[in-house]
Amino acid sequence: MGILDVEGLHIDFATEKGPLHAVRGVDFSLQEGEVLGIVGESGSGKSVTAHSTMRLLPSNTNYTGGDVRYRGQSVFALEREELRRLRGPEIAIIFQEPGRSFDPIYTIGKAMAETIRSHEPELSEAEIYEKSVRLLKETNVPFPEDRLSNYPHQFSGGLLQRIMIALALASDPKVLIADEPTTSLDVTIQAGIIDLLLRLKDERNLSIIFITHNLALISGIADRIVVMYAGLVMEQGSAEAVLTSPRHPYTRALLDSILDLGQHYTDTPIAAPSGTVPDPYRPEAGCPFAPRCPLAAPACREAVPPIAEDPAPPPGTAAARHRGGAEAPGGPAAGRDREAEPPIAEGPAAAPDGAARRHRGGAEAPEGPGGPAAGPDRGGGPGRGAPPGGAEHAAHVHRCRFPGVKE
Repeated sequence: MGILDVEGLHIDFATEKGPLHAVRGVDFSLQEGEVLGIVGESGSGKSVTAHSTMRLLPSNTNYTGGDVRYRGQSVFALEREELRRLRGPEIAIIFQEPGRSFDPIYTIGKAMAETIRSHEPELSEAEIYEKSVRLLKETNVPFPEDRLSNYPHQFSGGLLQRIMIALALASDPKVLIADEPTTSLDVTIQAGIIDLLLRLKDERNLSIIFITHNLALISGIADRIVVMYAGLVMEQGSAEAVLTSPRHPYTRALLDSILDLGQHYTDTPIAAPSGTVPDPYRPEAGCPFAPRCPLAAPACREAVPPIAEDPAPPPGTAAARHRGGAEAPGGPAAGRDREAEPPIAEGPAAAPDGAARRHRGGAEAPEGPGGPAAGPDRGGGPGRGAPPGGAEHAAHVHRCRFPGVKE
């Protein structure tokens, strides 16, 4: 159990066309002091899942299954006043595109005062002013005393994002959700926001959920990564394991779509998977990525593969248990064991960080050209070291019957 646990979450939206199945059984756990990255393309359910942890979704939302627990307590069972005490003092959020989060007729000082007063009504105007200045200084906003009298349109996107972070920190939260906080910012500003979040995490002992499309960006901040597609978790594990040894073809497709330094799209076509995302109104029975997957077999289209979970190897051992025994699809044993569930077999397992490899399928995914880290390590190094909570929280799991990479 972590500080925040999402358990089998299903979310639909009632529309004129019928229910839209946005989230279809998501599981993950955020540990204290950890940065958990959630990646995936638009429409994969990342933001919907994150907003559900604070019950910020619109009135046509139907929570059709599962639960979200903060420190063991169901968020969905909270009464209005309890929910108010959760939002801000316990869990805070940084929204996408900060320019849309501010009232254009409010000065920054008025917006900050309103936020602070809503949770600390006992503070005087002078104390609110002092706290506003302190928060802006903490997030590296220059000349904070002067900028409190400015309006949102008088700030750059990077500065507005820093002010949004300051607002999120106003009530001293324990969990911070950063929903694509670097969208539309240039790379140097992105780096500054990442450095700021990492510093604040250490200084305030924050647990952070960082949502992004950018795998190169996530490699520099996340301890663990959750990969989502069509409302499902396709893969999750330590950042190093997911980025250097992806076990699901969708994760590999995301990594392959990143150009290496020096490449240009006119010379090197981007390796994007063919086809389109599935219809969220009529999800098919099998793996949602099967129609676009070069490794898909008939069984992939019959039912959604379960998350494969094998026990971590004892300390000091060189092997873990996995389902399979054959080489990954595309090798000499391609096609083998595709009709029946493969038996338990011994196989190499320990991740570079010691985390267990947990999967249902063949042997370890083949390395890319140049070794295990070739290709994926494009963003300054995979991961930031061992995640908090021990190896059991860093276990590498995925939703694929036949893990491997087709070279």
